[in-house]
Amino acid sequence: MEVRVAAIVGAIAIASSLALHSLRAPVAVSSLPAQQLPSTNDAEEPRPLEDGLLLFTVEQLARTVKQQRLYLAILGDVYDVHTGAKHYAKGHSYHHFVGIDGSRAFATGEYTAEGLTDDVSGMSMEMLESIGGWHKFFAEHETYRRIGHVVGRYYDARGAPTHAFPWARIAESKAAAEAKERRMPMCNSKWSREEGAVVWCTTQSGGIERDWVGVPRLYNEAHDPEYLALTPTDGEPKRSPKPERCVCITTEMAAQPAAHFSVYLGCAPEADKCQVRKKTEGSG
Repeated sequence: MEVRVAAIVGAIAIASSLALHSLRAPVAVSSLPAQQLPSTNDAEEPRPLEDGLLLFTVEQLARTVKQQRLYLAILGDVYDVHTGAKHYAKGHSYHHFVGIDGSRAFATGEYTAEGLTDDVSGMSMEMLESIGGWHKFFAEHETYRRIGHVVGRYYDARGAPTHAFPWARIAESKAAAEAKERRMPMCNSKWSREEGAVVWCTTQSGGIERDWVGVPRLYNEAHDPEYLALTPTDGEPKRSPKPERCVCITTEMAAQPAAHFSVYLGCAPEADKCQVRKKTEGSG
């Protein structure tokens, strides 16, 4: 009897010990059914949007560097540039753009922590156009692929654009510049030991086809009333005038006194070809 009681007591003790041990021992995650596995924190992965793109937070985009993904953002759009690893991989020239939106630096070339930012406020129209050009480069690249957006300055928490970048003003500025180029196309030019520098106009000079030839003039934008009338907008500084250059203008324009046009020294005002000398004479 005592032996049987001892055996029963011993069995109970062993069972209790096993039960206690099972409560204290950690459970291997992989042994649990899939629906019981601890879920990854949603904040660690970008949120998929209805159009198939991903919506990143700034932190999520930054983490892709440690994940060895070559993602960069410009104006809030995220691009996969792994096919350009020779440029963007660690240790290469443009790796500083990976994992962030460094829109401003695409125009300034300032690759410091302060310069690599998506804030483009206070930039000149020329710099904004440069950033817009880089955005177009990535958008139209043969192998770089847009995969999403970054929540913040250019896209809201729903993935909708905020229209913070002045695309409309850039388009207007470019249209005005193109119209001006059609009115005043660049001259043809060449240099030879015999003649030195020579400029001339044709119906195709400056790459602008037209039905007039024109006459060459040295154009000084700093004195152009059109430039002088420019005013800064939305905190953008007034751009610096472009360097002097030879342009072709109509004989009607040449007949009007203008401080921003100069006849080349020693060249007849009506000539369509001039030798460039050190000094010029005012057209008016």
